[in-house]
Amino acid sequence: GLARPDTFDWPKRLTELARDFPPQVLVLSLGSNDAQDLLDGNGKVVAAAADKAAWDAEYSRRLAASFDAFADSST
Repeated sequence: GLARPDTFDWPKRLTELARDFPPQVLVLSLGSNDAQDLLDGNGKVVAAAADKAAWDAEYSRRLAASFDAFADSST
């Protein structure tokens, strides 16, 4: 998911995949295990799950970064 970039940075990886293997069709499933505190790349909490407004704002930013990876791919 997008909650733990300290474990795996999906937006970065999706950017690489879109560049190296531009898809004709894309089906993307995100969020199935992200109902938890959102961490940064160093493992520090940047939005606690208990703070719904902060969590929603940060998660929305991460979703946008994931979708933006394909902005230039004509997908």
